[in-house]
Amino acid sequence: MKNTILKSVLVSLMFISTMMSYAQSQPVSNSFDVIIKKNGDIVYGLVTEVDLQYVKYKRTDIPDGPIYTMPRTDVYAISYRNQVKDILAKSDSSFFRQPVQPPAAVAVDTAKVDTVSQEDQKESADKKVDKFFARENFSQPEIHFHLGFIRGFTKVSNIDQYTSALRFPGIGFSYDAQFKENFRMGITFGVAGFRFTQNEYDSYDSLQINRKLNETLLLLNAYAKRRFGTGRAKPYILVGIGINGSFLKSESILAVDNNNDRMLQVRSNSRAFSLGIQARIGVDYEAQPGLMVFGDIGAGLTILQFGIGYKL
Repeated sequence: MKNTILKSVLVSLMFISTMMSYAQSQPVSNSFDVIIKKNGDIVYGLVTEVDLQYVKYKRTDIPDGPIYTMPRTDVYAISYRNQVKDILAKSDSSFFRQPVQPPAAVAVDTAKVDTVSQEDQKESADKKVDKFFARENFSQPEIHFHLGFIRGFTKVSNIDQYTSALRFPGIGFSYDAQFKENFRMGITFGVAGFRFTQNEYDSYDSLQINRKLNETLLLLNAYAKRRFGTGRAKPYILVGIGINGSFLKSESILAVDNNNDRMLQVRSNSRAFSLGIQARIGVDYEAQPGLMVFGDIGAGLTILQFGIGYKL
């Protein structure tokens, strides 16, 4: 907690000192407001209003044009043209929330409630679940280890503007068992890492912007797998559903005229989770009894993956 507070104070001091020196060196006729977003993006404009929900501004090239808005939660800080600096905190939107009225009480005649029937229904549902997951329904368990290549998804916006590279290949583990003949059910977990870089130069403001993003992707899915054939090589189709996670660390360095003495560094972290669909086609090849190798392609953590499997 102390390290987090100290880090926030240092970043704020760097921002204030850098933007003051930069603002003092600019002529008044070209004054504008600088909006720094949490992901490191820089927006130049004329800020007209900052409320609990949005930051409203006009573009510098069309000051008489329309008013643009962006969510306040996306903004790290604003440097105004009068040299006032504003570090924005997370807004409290409770002011805009409407009170929820509790539902009206409904009188229930408990004498007419068939509790015996409810207990019978619950017992019947429990028996169906127990029957489905009974050991005799699942046999011939297997474990698989695989490596994946080529990014399958990302939460980075405007990804085409970045140069991407693999930090480490996708590493995955899965466990499944035969539910019916040539039909298997299981779970899989995987992790992969990618790096994104972007360098741009704003000639109008003589500003060099370098961005580095490190994204770690996670996947946790339940899947069904259908094998075909009876030989050593068995094609298969795999379909799953689960959770995709993205943990993103970004670092942006802003330098005026490539001058290291007039430089601002902005760092931020973010994470996002979403529903993920896994759909793959591939081939299992039994190299020797109990040991197989496989490869597949499709939607998931990575597009292409290879691995080995072992029958327990």
